[in-house]
Amino acid sequence: MILSRLMEQMLNDEIQALENIGSHTLFFRITKRSFDIAICILLMPVLMFMSFALIFLNIFLNKGKVYFVQKRMDATKGAISDREYSSFIASVPNLMQTEEGYRSLLNLMERANTAAVLRSEHLRSAAMSEGSSKQSVYKARQEWNNFRRNFPLGMIPSKSMTEVWGDYNKPDFNKDNMVFSVLGPDGTRQLTTYKDIVEGGRNSRDNLTAHSSIKRAFEKFDAVYVPLM
Repeated sequence: MILSRLMEQMLNDEIQALENIGSHTLFFRITKRSFDIAICILLMPVLMFMSFALIFLNIFLNKGKVYFVQKRMDATKGAISDREYSSFIASVPNLMQTEEGYRSLLNLMERANTAAVLRSEHLRSAAMSEGSSKQSVYKARQEWNNFRRNFPLGMIPSKSMTEVWGDYNKPDFNKDNMVFSVLGPDGTRQLTTYKDIVEGGRNSRDNLTAHSSIKRAFEKFDAVYVPLM
């Protein structure tokens, strides 16, 4: 989720420009930029105070990785080489030391990239279409936001995300009636719907939410989305 928000923030300038095509004059841009700079200058003392305060409080409130490494370094004598320091850092357990951790990060990055591309293309298409206006771009943005609320970044793989998004705005699309192909108990594939998967998750021992139920279907039962014809 954090990574997806960072990816969306990277697109904010581009999307804002699309929403305001033809509406900004040179005077407006100069005035806005001057206002931004003035606010930054006024807030600089506050930001500096907060930064120093956080640095000070970090000593008492954050007993994290840095202090673990520091204790090992204090136990040595003399200068510390780059190789020794790297070994100290590597001795701290973290997710990236496992193959599963790498795969999870790569999958998340792939999904974030897919979501960013789909969103950007949708908004750009709305802005560049004939007779487009700020309202049409706003509508496109709302469509994407609704899609992301229904299908968060970590919920479905990139391929299925693209296919579901392709059907999402069709008149006959209904989330509850979405069809998936999943592996059954006997190892054969069978068709089921979004509604059935969600109800099964809620009635399970874990009492899963709708999003968790769909995510589990992809991860545990090799779910494949069946696009609308």
